[in-house]
Amino acid sequence: MKFFGTELNQLLSQAGAQLPRSMQRQIVGQSLGDFDVALCLHRVAEQRRPTDLQPAMTIAPNALDSLIEFLLSTRNKPKPGWLTVSFDDGYLDAANYIDDRAQRFRDVQFSFFVCPEKSHRQVGFRWDLAEEQVKQGVSPLQAASDMDQTLDLATENDRSDLTALAKLSEYALASIDRILALRRHPNVIIGNHFN
Repeated sequence: MKFFGTELNQLLSQAGAQLPRSMQRQIVGQSLGDFDVALCLHRVAEQRRPTDLQPAMTIAPNALDSLIEFLLSTRNKPKPGWLTVSFDDGYLDAANYIDDRAQRFRDVQFSFFVCPEKSHRQVGFRWDLAEEQVKQGVSPLQAASDMDQTLDLATENDRSDLTALAKLSEYALASIDRILALRRHPNVIIGNHFN
């Protein structure tokens, strides 16, 4: 029997879930060895939106908490900064998660990558526009195709349709003040993610 991609991942996840937690920790800890680990994420939300064209980029806060706690439990004497939780694109929900969890998870290095011009001007992203099109009845395939139109870097952030997105709570970006406030946590780094 052959398994590929998602099928294999599902099979391994199901098999691993049957193991006692102590054995899971031991297996993962031995597999990771002394490697540093970086979780690269985008969004944090209680529920995934049914129209989200990239649902795997959203994780529930309690699921992320559990994953962080599990990973931290796999090492007896970890070196500082071995676990990084990184968020791309500067969404407000991710900023709120980091602000709420940085003190709780002091051994975790949080990275928050923002597109400075988008954050400053509060201009949304094309993939969120595609999701809005799906909500209005456009097929996901067509919406994704529209998203891949040629990008003009000089005018992308002047688009009124993208500016309107950032006003919607599900696509809200962190403001510059909100981003800068995260710096008060010693285990948070703000990074520049290209526009």
